[in-house]
Amino acid sequence: MSRFVIFAGYVLAFLSGCSSPAVEVQWVSGGEALLPVSRVSVSFRDGSELVASSVTRVGERKALAEFWFSPGVRSQAAGFALKLFPTDGAKAIDLEPLSLGPLTGALARVTFEIEDSVLAKRRGHWVSIRLLTPEGESIKAPPFPGHWVSIGVIEAPGVTPSTFEPDIKQRLSLVFGGDTNLGRRQNGITGAKGSKDALGQLSGLFDADLAFVNLECVLADGGDLAVPKSEPVPFYFRGRREQVQVLVDAGIDVVGTANNHAGDYGADALVEQAGILNAAGVLGVGTGENLAQACSPVFIERKGVRVGFVSADTTLGIFGAGASKPGTCHVSKGDVAAAMAVLGPAITQAKAEADVVFVAMHWGKNRKSRPSKATRRLGAALIRAGADAILGSSAHQLQGVEIVDGRPILYDAGNLLFDSHANGEMARSGVFRLDFDHAGVHRVEMSPIDLDYGFSRPAQGNSAARSLVRFRDLSKELGTAVHISNGVARVDLPAPPAREPMVVAGELLDLKRASVGPLEEAPPGCVVDAVPPDAVIEPISWGPMKLIGFRMRPALPMERRTVWVETWWTLAESIQDDLWIYQRMKSLPHRPASMWWADHEHCDWAWPTSRWTMGQIIKDEYGVRPPKSAEAGRYELVMGLIRNEQRIGAPVRLTAFQYQ
Repeated sequence: MSRFVIFAGYVLAFLSGCSSPAVEVQWVSGGEALLPVSRVSVSFRDGSELVASSVTRVGERKALAEFWFSPGVRSQAAGFALKLFPTDGAKAIDLEPLSLGPLTGALARVTFEIEDSVLAKRRGHWVSIRLLTPEGESIKAPPFPGHWVSIGVIEAPGVTPSTFEPDIKQRLSLVFGGDTNLGRRQNGITGAKGSKDALGQLSGLFDADLAFVNLECVLADGGDLAVPKSEPVPFYFRGRREQVQVLVDAGIDVVGTANNHAGDYGADALVEQAGILNAAGVLGVGTGENLAQACSPVFIERKGVRVGFVSADTTLGIFGAGASKPGTCHVSKGDVAAAMAVLGPAITQAKAEADVVFVAMHWGKNRKSRPSKATRRLGAALIRAGADAILGSSAHQLQGVEIVDGRPILYDAGNLLFDSHANGEMARSGVFRLDFDHAGVHRVEMSPIDLDYGFSRPAQGNSAARSLVRFRDLSKELGTAVHISNGVARVDLPAPPAREPMVVAGELLDLKRASVGPLEEAPPGCVVDAVPPDAVIEPISWGPMKLIGFRMRPALPMERRTVWVETWWTLAESIQDDLWIYQRMKSLPHRPASMWWADHEHCDWAWPTSRWTMGQIIKDEYGVRPPKSAEAGRYELVMGLIRNEQRIGAPVRLTAFQYQ
């Protein structure tokens, strides 16, 4: 049926099957003391604020909602549009707008009920509002998509979020951050800005008793290029050895290395990474020279509490270790029994040799905000095998927390550091703090962060509110109650279950913090004796830099796959700058959406120009990535150099070809 509401003579029509909300708007002054303890503030462009909100299911077909609203001094707010967003992606449901009436106070408490048979279906619904002018136009609340702000979730039938009394005793803290990429452009960004720039604003990492992240790259100087990954357009992330200093300066103690980028440069690079981490005093877990080593726990002690870590990946089996093959601790997410046959003994060993056991799982599908059923089944099995908490990563998006047998599964922390101009949920993540002692984990807190190009910072304002609200609602879908206060989301846990005492104190590696400097000589394959005859070209100069050779593989691209470009360079005189190469395959005529592109430093980021010696011949090989929709037609490959993010001179056309 159609529902109508009139604002200042304008008629708005919405379609809805739900009953008309029974709305109460109570205006109060000096009402700060009346506000709920759990609150998050969202600012609208007219100066108004949504101060706190909650939604509670009270029956199979009914829910009660409440939010607190403070109008701006010059606000013309007349009411709110109201919409239900099903959590399974089904079509959204418009409800009748809510009228605020005259703005007669400094604070409004708005309560209403929603009743409809749709709420009986086996799915949850996000209840979202959008502030409207008297003319029915939306008042902006960036960066909320469409300016729709969730005030809470009507959980699916049968899901009842559990609440526990907060435990505020002083304990140790583990701070957990998600996917951390020190490779690709981060090499050049850190080289220019220093190792403290990337994570230096996230002081919680350094201040914690322990800090853990997922290392979403491989740290190595050597390795193989273009390792097959069973993907037509794979990403390859390798960080120079000195990139480990980013971890040291941020206070990272342990990194999970089991993921779909651990083997990006082959087994030799993976083995080399272990030495780099050890030299810097950082524990790595999740990879090894064979499957047993890759899946074995590592141990660390803080203030008399011994902590064990296990790390595993479910996303890319091709990098999995074997009986005598280096690689990751890889298990199948879809076969819980097979996965636990591998991880169960590792957790049992960790429990025998440590007080508390954390299991890091790299398991989420990219750009998904909810764990799959298979992920949840595996997570529950890991908890029941004895894990005190699961530290999840891989989806590059912040996901909710589920409590299983009193212990938390953090399905995904999102990104902690990435070398891209991210937006949407890829640009908003969280840093988790887990309070623990000998008995286990007692509380989880999430502090929102924003990701920028090569660095991260604490989130503020609406960006922080968006992450907090989203985390609250995603967790409620999983049956977990989240309390928001002072810019932090808190999950209180029941008392940890009784456990068997530690049997034997496992061996602790004697790791000491130390600086790891850059290479002093070019990595293998970077400096060559000559340019192959079929690649020689007439030299092209950018100041003292000369391009003296070029070829492309394949020479005639016929399908959507990465194209590998080889170039040879020499230097007429020493330079102090680290220059970047930019490569573009541009359609003729130029269509920006069809452009293939790549930016990088020479030798696949491994040997910056400031380290070159005059007279040497430097070979570079790098993959140019096609767009998602690579259109057929005529293309040209152009190339140039970048200094400090500015192009040097004009780009040069190297070849043209017909792409089929």
